Amino acid sequence: MQNKTIEEIQLSASQLGDLKIIETLTSFAIKKTLEEHELKVKSCLNAILEERHGLSEFERIESLIEKKIVA
Repeated sequence: MQNKTIEEIQLSASQLGDLKIIETLTSFAIKKTLEEHELKVKSCLNAILEERHGLSEFERIESLIEKKIVA
């Protein structure tokens, strides 16, 4: 993906039709909503693990998950 300046992005966007702009804004709104729901679900699941296994074991599990994601 090439780097574009703000001016290039604005020029490209100004050439889009209204429908495409509305679709793009809608997709951003949906993505934001999904991210908010994802955070709520993650928080709930983390709380369940912490309740079942205690804080120190939960932190160890969380660390293992992060290491697996990075690897």
